[in-house]
Amino acid sequence: MLNLQANTKVRVSAAGQGPVIGRVEDIRPPAEVPDLAGFSDRGEFAPRQIMRVWGVTRVAMICYRANPELELMFAALAVDGEWYDLERQHLTIEVVGHEGM
Repeated sequence: MLNLQANTKVRVSAAGQGPVIGRVEDIRPPAEVPDLAGFSDRGEFAPRQIMRVWGVTRVAMICYRANPELELMFAALAVDGEWYDLERQHLTIEVVGHEGM
């Protein structure tokens, strides 16, 4: 299992996409993810319920620079030892260092 933690520098790639170098800003189990404004914590569309159904064991928030002026962030979801984005696209994540980008 990939040992990701905050401030880990990573290379992230997906099919049809070029790799990006980013940094893990936060990583935690779904039960510890803060509530999302505007979303109920109950019902079939509750974020934690969806993650439970999908079998998500960890959520990593990863930021990267799209260009020198623009930094973006996305969520990566760990399911059965593999990583996916919110559209369930498989991600390859490799550790390339620590602290900073």
